[in-house]
Amino acid sequence: MSRHRFSRRSRAALAVLVLTAAGAGCKSDGSGGTEPGPTPAISISLSVNSASVPQGGTTQLAATLTRSGGFTGTVTFSVTGTPTGVSGAVGNVVDAGGTSTGTIVIQVAPAVAPGTYNLTVRGSGTGVTDASAAFALTVTASGFTISAQPAATSIAQGGNGTVNIAINRAGGFAGAITIVATGGTAGVTLTMNPAGPNTGNSATLTIAVSATAAPGTYTLGIGAASGQFATSATVVLTITAAGGGGGNASVNLACFQVLWFAAQNGTGPWTPVTGVNGVYSFNVTAATGGFAWVHQSGAVTQTQVQYMTRSELTTAQINLCPLVTTTKTVNGTVAGMGATDFAQFWLGNGSANRTANGAFSMTQVAQGTHDFFAWRHDNLRDLTGTGNPDRGVIRRDQNIAAGGSVGNVDFGAGDSFTPATSTVTVNGVAGGEVLTHGMGYYSGAACTFASFYAFAGTHPPLPAPQTFTASGVPAAQQRNTDFHQIYVTGIVQPSQTAPPTATRVVQELYRVLANRTITLPTMLPVPTITTLAGQYKRLQAVYAIPADYQINTVFAYTESNNQRFASIAASLGYLGGPNATLAMPDFNGLANWNNAWPPGATSTGTWFTNANGNNLGSGGLCVENARIVGGTRLGVY
Repeated sequence: MSRHRFSRRSRAALAVLVLTAAGAGCKSDGSGGTEPGPTPAISISLSVNSASVPQGGTTQLAATLTRSGGFTGTVTFSVTGTPTGVSGAVGNVVDAGGTSTGTIVIQVAPAVAPGTYNLTVRGSGTGVTDASAAFALTVTASGFTISAQPAATSIAQGGNGTVNIAINRAGGFAGAITIVATGGTAGVTLTMNPAGPNTGNSATLTIAVSATAAPGTYTLGIGAASGQFATSATVVLTITAAGGGGGNASVNLACFQVLWFAAQNGTGPWTPVTGVNGVYSFNVTAATGGFAWVHQSGAVTQTQVQYMTRSELTTAQINLCPLVTTTKTVNGTVAGMGATDFAQFWLGNGSANRTANGAFSMTQVAQGTHDFFAWRHDNLRDLTGTGNPDRGVIRRDQNIAAGGSVGNVDFGAGDSFTPATSTVTVNGVAGGEVLTHGMGYYSGAACTFASFYAFAGTHPPLPAPQTFTASGVPAAQQRNTDFHQIYVTGIVQPSQTAPPTATRVVQELYRVLANRTITLPTMLPVPTITTLAGQYKRLQAVYAIPADYQINTVFAYTESNNQRFASIAASLGYLGGPNATLAMPDFNGLANWNNAWPPGATSTGTWFTNANGNNLGSGGLCVENARIVGGTRLGVY
């Protein structure tokens, strides 16, 4: 047998060959091929996959791109599929490890048609396949409309009138709107207030008609514009000749079912007036004058008389119809309610109440942006006189579409808080007088109201001064446009079951909740009530008006079946001093008058006298230390 000998060098070469062959043949899948490396790739995700945006609005989302398979290259974000008028801008791209995050701002132009658009957010990099994520953009209607109230008005030569312009904002539109009025004829002057850009929800058009303006019917155009949004409304102006039912004073009663209207110049005879489109015009040349009117609501008739100075009657049209605006319903749900709890919710003057967990709907919510307030009470503590809310929620700058939701309001978690408290001292409390109090709140440039609590507990008669605890918003959660409104009512009542014989109320507004001393206004004196001769009940009240009440006073009475009501009101300027003698005039025999409208000659019922005052100036209600007072006396006849 032959033997093969290998040198040391030969044996080393053989070992290398064996190892090489073993490495080439040891693939894990047994195929004998080479193992490939991982594939570079990217993926993308969005913080939200859909959003609703009003025309002219924006929305923002975050896009996160994740690298894998060893890819470390630079990436870019883009938005595709946008319709004309929609743009997607990418910014604030941050790289951290294997991820990149960018902020995407979607801008919707005002002219984009409402609807749903499918966009794509794309991530790209060199050497990798693009990654994409779908984003559904729903564009909702935005902008505004305007309406004129009344839409038709009659003004006599030498007179003037006003028209309310309601601005109905939609889809979160909050832009400044410029409103102008045109039309009419020579001698007609149109003045819009505010004259410049308007960020509120209303405007007032004053129409001044000169003595030489030609009688006739004219159409006024009201145009409103803001950026790419524009709309218009019309007002029909009828100019009547001076006298003959025209005049320098006019009263808008278009929203009432008016049965009869008459006017008085000075202390002269009452003259029936026929209205035009619900507007009644008449001449006042004396220093004072008045008007009377009867309106019907169901089976109830109300006869009302108003006395004023010539300036008060003629400076502008007296509009007794409320400004009608478009409102909406906004929903929500509440949690954290106990078995004896009561909660109320406010948004844009609309409100809702709940006594248990579940859904609620706020109705009559004004259009536009407003603050949302929610307050929880314990009913048992309210009844025992130790009330005040124990939890609150505030959500600022809410502009929710009709039928939308404020979300869940949880008084036990989330954004709820404990209200702040302060001590209120009341001076001027009379013996036996019972006090109640409540707290309201005004916020925003529009001075929008919300009620926190009303008559939360009764404070029994105690030696003066009396003190109680008031609740409100902590200072740290307030804005400069926020104002607390505390109101305190004093009630004189012979017994718990008897009706009150006198009340007086004071309201004060102040921003920061703090200990406060409030003085009640002077009690109204008991009037002398007599019955004058006539075909219906003609009551007269004689009384003195304390200096606290410098605005106006009212004497009213209602027959016991509550079907017929009569009132006589006078400004303090008309009275010329603190002494009031108010009586129902004798209209018997005047054209179209009906003696059955006021309380009957043999009727019995109740009466009250009332007087009011305030320190409000041109700044309106939402100013520091604004004060409003009222006093009432009550009795039977």
